[in-house]
Amino acid sequence: MNPSKFVSRIFGALAILLSQIMCAFVSYTYCELKWASRYSGWSAPADKALWYIVPFAAAIGVCAALSWVFHKSTEEVAEPDEEDEDEDEEKKIEE
Repeated sequence: MNPSKFVSRIFGALAILLSQIMCAFVSYTYCELKWASRYSGWSAPADKALWYIVPFAAAIGVCAALSWVFHKSTEEVAEPDEEDEDEDEEKKIEE
């Protein structure tokens, strides 16, 4: 397997994993703040838990972008230039 393809898949899997962790973490924190504001007297609103989405979204974006960059570099290495193939065929025909 091409190293760029492997790295591309790793970053793609990491982006998916981070999205799942983000959902679990934010929902748990929201529920914790909601419960604490009702029963423990905390003053912070539960909506503040949604701010945890920002760093997760940034990390997911970086992982997705890196996955795309490595995927594109894999395609460039794997696919030969079509013009070169056409020129080779023309040379064979001329000979």
